Amino acid sequence: MMSKVFIFVICLSVIFANEAGKVSQCPTFHGLELKAGESKPVPGTCNIATCMDNGSIFMKTCALFQVLPPCKIVDGDKTKLYPECCPKSWCPGDN
Repeated sequence: MMSKVFIFVICLSVIFANEAGKVSQCPTFHGLELKAGESKPVPGTCNIATCMDNGSIFMKTCALFQVLPPCKIVDGDKTKLYPECCPKSWCPGDN
């Protein structure tokens, strides 16, 4: 019986330890207020920020890449949000 109680207490400790590290909101970031699990574009950049459950902020940004001639890298539309603002490859014959 004592071992069952001990195992039960250990299980509860693990559950509460996992919940204790979670936050409901991340610190303000570049003027953004983000709730846990929420994603928003970062003003003035081509990035998107996501508030993680542990209070950290995960950023997505444009990929770095190279192309071979005759293809070219063309700028993305900076008036749009991620990922439409990212550079793209263009090759002759592409529409």
